[in-house]
Amino acid sequence: KKSTDSAFLFLFLTKLTHNARNLDTGAINMTKFSTKLNQGEFVITTELTPPKGTDLGTLLKTAGDLKNHVDAFNVTDSHNARMSLSPLAAASALVQAGLDPILQMTTRDRNRIALQSDMLGAGYLGVENLVCMGGDPPHLGDHPDAKPVFDFSTLELLDAASKLTTGVDSTGNKLNASPVFNIGAVVNPGADNLDKEIERLKEKIDNGARFFQTQAIFDKHAFEDFCNRVASFNLPMIAGILPVKSA
Repeated sequence: KKSTDSAFLFLFLTKLTHNARNLDTGAINMTKFSTKLNQGEFVITTELTPPKGTDLGTLLKTAGDLKNHVDAFNVTDSHNARMSLSPLAAASALVQAGLDPILQMTTRDRNRIALQSDMLGAGYLGVENLVCMGGDPPHLGDHPDAKPVFDFSTLELLDAASKLTTGVDSTGNKLNASPVFNIGAVVNPGADNLDKEIERLKEKIDNGARFFQTQAIFDKHAFEDFCNRVASFNLPMIAGILPVKSA
């Protein structure tokens, strides 16, 4: 199966417990991906990296080739801190093509005004799935002199996204209409300090996360142990599988 050069293949382990099917999405017009998560079904996604430029032809062709094999497409936000086309633009193009994007929102490059503005834009354009994270530090990318922003923490970004769905912004100002979001976050089952990672996961849930995507899994036994420890949260846990190109 074709994928982009930087594609992650995510195999979604969404039914940690039977209660996963009872998630309250808070929305009536949910996407296929959201519906499957809500029902505790097994789903597959792949990651697409927007190009450095304005030609989305290759990305859309790849998505079209994979549409019968995956349920949604993660759209990265300047992956590895390498400047690329706006993920919101790419996600909108996928929506227009009848596909289901998961928009990555990072706190690295934008302040809280810009982040909330982009999330409202996503809602208007029909992008419902968000996954919130910090993002790779700029000095690791192709603009090493860029200044990191990190005005919001990941927890604050999750909270802001959640508040937008209730009709207010992060400071309580009312919106004239609310977006519909399926809000996710990331977690690392292979963290050196797993207790701290799970505490962080709890905080993300408290701030609005309703599903999680993991870092690449290399030790299935460690992942099984992690799943057992977080099963009581009754939320979809998305296992990241990173294909080895040289294999």
